[in-house]
Amino acid sequence: MDIWSLIFGDPDLGAVDFPTLVRRTQPNDALICPRDHCPNAVVDREPPVWPVAAEHLRSIVSAVARGQPGTTILDERGAQTRYLVRSRLLRFPDTVNVDIVGRGENRATLALYSRSQIGRTDFGTNRRRLERWLALIEARVAMGG
Repeated sequence: MDIWSLIFGDPDLGAVDFPTLVRRTQPNDALICPRDHCPNAVVDREPPVWPVAAEHLRSIVSAVARGQPGTTILDERGAQTRYLVRSRLLRFPDTVNVDIVGRGENRATLALYSRSQIGRTDFGTNRRRLERWLALIEARVAMGG
């Protein structure tokens, strides 16, 4: 157990119900989501719809996430996958929720929500993380996965 867990509790902030999600009032989260999948939340950006099947997109996202420093998988049951990402220097924990959204045969998009357990602000860390992940996902899709 690390010091942050002792002080703040379990760093896993749990699953997210994207259709009912309401963003935090504190500036320490980021959301990339199709507006129709997150109708109650202000999104930072909408993701593209890619010409890949949902399961293939899930494997691409998994490969990208697992390749990120300080990232471990917390739960990958069902449509949603949850990761714990720790900052490099101080090991602050953030939870990243990923929901794959099918858009018909061989078409899919996703919802990404990253939120900090500790601190009132994250100084844009969660948003930069999601933008980086999205760019890596787009590159893998463009290369065929």
